[in-house]
Amino acid sequence: MLDATAVDRRTLLLSASAVAITAGLPVPAARAASTVPAARLARLARGVQFTFFFEHYTDPATLAADLLTRPVTAADLDFLKSAGINACRVSVGPDWILKRFNPVAGRRELLRNELGAFIDTAIARDFGVQLVFMADNVYKDAIDRTGSYAQLEADLIEIWTTLTTWFGDRSANHLFLELMNEPTRAMAGVWPAIQARVAAFIRGRAPAHTLIATGGNYSDIDGLVALSPLADGNVVYAAHFYEPFVFTAQGSMQPIGDLRYPTDQAQRARVMGEAAGRPDANLYQAYFDTPWDAARIRARLSQARSWADRNGVPVIVGEFGVSQPVSGRPATAFAPTASRNTYFRHVREACNALALPWTLYGYNDLWGLQTQTSPPGATRQFDAAVFNALGLANVAAGNSLPNLLGGWNPAGAAENGWWWNPAAGGMGFAFEQLGRRGFAAVFFFDDSGAPVWHSGGGGISYWSAGPGKMGTGTALTLDSFRGGTPFSGTFRTAQYVGNATHFNLVADSPRNATLNWRWPSIPLQRYAFVTNGPDLLPPDGVVPETGWWWVASEPGWGIFLEIQGSAVFLAVFTYEDDGRPVWFVGQGSLGRGELSVLLQRYRNGPSGSNPSRVLESVGNIGTIRAIFSDRRNGTALLPSGRQVALTRFAF
Repeated sequence: MLDATAVDRRTLLLSASAVAITAGLPVPAARAASTVPAARLARLARGVQFTFFFEHYTDPATLAADLLTRPVTAADLDFLKSAGINACRVSVGPDWILKRFNPVAGRRELLRNELGAFIDTAIARDFGVQLVFMADNVYKDAIDRTGSYAQLEADLIEIWTTLTTWFGDRSANHLFLELMNEPTRAMAGVWPAIQARVAAFIRGRAPAHTLIATGGNYSDIDGLVALSPLADGNVVYAAHFYEPFVFTAQGSMQPIGDLRYPTDQAQRARVMGEAAGRPDANLYQAYFDTPWDAARIRARLSQARSWADRNGVPVIVGEFGVSQPVSGRPATAFAPTASRNTYFRHVREACNALALPWTLYGYNDLWGLQTQTSPPGATRQFDAAVFNALGLANVAAGNSLPNLLGGWNPAGAAENGWWWNPAAGGMGFAFEQLGRRGFAAVFFFDDSGAPVWHSGGGGISYWSAGPGKMGTGTALTLDSFRGGTPFSGTFRTAQYVGNATHFNLVADSPRNATLNWRWPSIPLQRYAFVTNGPDLLPPDGVVPETGWWWVASEPGWGIFLEIQGSAVFLAVFTYEDDGRPVWFVGQGSLGRGELSVLLQRYRNGPSGSNPSRVLESVGNIGTIRAIFSDRRNGTALLPSGRQVALTRFAF
């Protein structure tokens, strides 16, 4: 898919040019019979593109932040799997990987770690993963404008040298290597030769992996049928399908909106009146003169099927989509919702009838699954009708997933939840990671024996900690507060006392870490408050997410909870009536979306000056009960009898 912010695709559809160069190695002429295993091809049956995930950034100084502009989580993958999606397409852009654009090795290492962890997460769920060089329009336009096709080939060699070095050891039955996204119309004369040479180069470095090749002309069907298959049997060929473009791109790259599908002749006068004098008026004229419907879509896609059959090679529909309404713009600037869903159904039905695997562009962008009209916030929203049109399980109705809330933990990163040092009971650490941010609290005792807590957030970094392992480091600033809302009282604004300390959790596995805190380094491990707790499945019914919760109207105090099986361990970080910080902890049970925890008060636990002091129980302060309407919302009844609304804290 083209980047709508770069080059206007309409002008490219209205003109054609061909450029030829003579350079490089000879192109193999013989065609090889397909050797792609059927089971491997089946992993591409139904896919989605994860748009923008690793494509490009604008400023090297903001690289880490831009990385998760559109975060994709393990929860997203599980959600899609349950719907029937079994493949994903993930992109790498030139700004990320080419040394001439990104000369700092550490930034490429960041990409390697993040992308590798995501690939591993997807493969662990049996996804087919299409890894593609997403040559965006800015990059391709510069190549075309200067005729620098030798540079293009050199870039592709560098890119695939790097990617095969990083990921060549990943399962060849799951990871597919797609040479380049949408070569332009101007590249048509040179692309087949470049593609053949680069494919032969990759094959020397990744002998077992299946490649994904494509024709010129933005990888459309015409570009495919003009292509001669490579002299390599382990190749899948992709065609992109956005026809008719005046319908699929309205509101995005086409200016006339509210254009219905199938073609409705009642709209002709209105649309042609708006198109009068425009250079693309002929495209709208064609939309009415040769109407589009299910039969025409199938006939067009049949050309890709026929080419595949003639050449004995597998073909997929590597992209299709329709732009949708976005917040802040009238819905009439885009395709009508019913027309969009009908188009999705017709493309899906044609692909299924023609045995063409397909990939929707995309998941969390303007063209695909995630609804774009909901206000920015903590959830992704989905329209069940879109899932129905695509033949997916109707798991979308009323469903939402993390967006700003819910960055995924790469494989090997420190787990969210309770951490402790078994040799120092009475002190604990609540840690949660969302994307590239962390938030933690430590509860302990001061030298007088009084319970004390500090909390705060900061950034997360990752690095390789050995083959297949991801190290995690935090740089959290923990602050101290006083004077906030007493657990039994009414709201009071908490007073910031100051920066208490820095919290640096260095984990080389999901459940083992070293804490560099105010005292000497402390070995930590995940706290299993029931036997094998972190591995236990939750009970039936609504299960609140492990992590930080708060009363949004009462900032300054909060709750951290974790579920292990049907057991709950919970801490309340709040204040005494005189304003001193205090914490209470307790263990209880969860069932059918309801939890009950008896909270305990302690004193005289270990402190900096007396790390061996023996913890004393002061008794319980009562039971906190909560009922959860979904994973992120609930109502709690405090021991005082006060009822409050709990929501997940998006830090």
